[in-house]
Amino acid sequence: MTQFLNDTELGLLKLHYVSLDKKRLTDLFLNRVYQTIQRMASYLGIKGIEPTSVT
Repeated sequence: MTQFLNDTELGLLKLHYVSLDKKRLTDLFLNRVYQTIQRMASYLGIKGIEPTSVT
């Protein structure tokens, strides 16, 4: 599955996935859709920002 992201992108994903929201991630990975970014992070075991519930 790592063939979908190059080494530079993998490094960026590991560094930034936990701290950036969806918009900023898609801005960082210009040629990638959010679903690809999410799946790669999941495959690597990286947990992202937990969605907050609105009450």
